[in-house]
Amino acid sequence: MKRKEIEKLTAAKVFKIMESSGNAELTGRLIPGDDDFEYPEWAEDGKIGDVEVRLYYRTTPEDLIRVEDHSGDWGEVDWADRVDRFEIID
Repeated sequence: MKRKEIEKLTAAKVFKIMESSGNAELTGRLIPGDDDFEYPEWAEDGKIGDVEVRLYYRTTPEDLIRVEDHSGDWGEVDWADRVDRFEIID
């Protein structure tokens, strides 16, 4: 897939087809939310063909509770539902 084709994709589609280079990591950004909650932002690098992409996720207060209830296991989060946006890395 070429860069121009990837630019037209939705973040949800990128999530489905991206070859991940590993786990998502916290970016250090907090996104303001409802009820004085700030959503931690996560990022994951990967590739679509030869094109490098970075996919961003936002977690919710419910995710934090779920993780705490499962001994800190972030694998309990449904990351497909937390996709926010993506960027192509040059």
